[in-house]
Amino acid sequence: MLILPAMLTVAAMAADSTEDNSGPIWGVRATFDVNIPGKYHVAGRSIKMFNTGYGGSVGAVCNLYLGNRFYFEPGVSLYYDTYKYEDLTISAEPSDAPQVFDPGLYKFGVRVPLVAGYTIPLRNDMFLSVYTGPELNCSLRGEIRLSESEKQFMPETSLFGDEWNFRRFDMAWKVGVAFPVWNVTVSIDAAIGVTDLMKGDIDFRENRCSVGVTYYW
Repeated sequence: MLILPAMLTVAAMAADSTEDNSGPIWGVRATFDVNIPGKYHVAGRSIKMFNTGYGGSVGAVCNLYLGNRFYFEPGVSLYYDTYKYEDLTISAEPSDAPQVFDPGLYKFGVRVPLVAGYTIPLRNDMFLSVYTGPELNCSLRGEIRLSESEKQFMPETSLFGDEWNFRRFDMAWKVGVAFPVWNVTVSIDAAIGVTDLMKGDIDFRENRCSVGVTYYW
């Protein structure tokens, strides 16, 4: 995902790894995300609360060649991610009131990856890039998915209210590899949750694996 396009790496690296590159390279990126929520950690216990979910993002990147095959690539993207609770039942008194089993949730927000990478020439015009760095996240909206009838006994659906106690801001650490095909790259990376997303006594982190395609010009 985060890599110099092939025509840049050929021109600036294959001939001479110390040659300067002129100016930033801009790109647009789309990803398919597999969301892997961690467990709840509370009072010395680990509890699996969520199933794996899916999502995606679209955004832009700016690739800055640093010399000697190193680069820095900041970016910004809008994302939409979902996953579901596992073995969770929400009900109200009396016992014949409506119930919700394993409700889903979604988040919409902005991510800002700030990664550094290194491009490795393989053979002929083939290259591999490895990269790592922090990714900052701001959730603009997040809700539990409930029907109108279910909201009658569970009115608080925002993840960031007092009922669900999620944080809006967090950070993950990205690690990935990318492969250029002319001025398009295909990438696979993981974002490992660093920030505890829950207020209070529960410790919870989100992780994510992504497959991305970036077009540079």
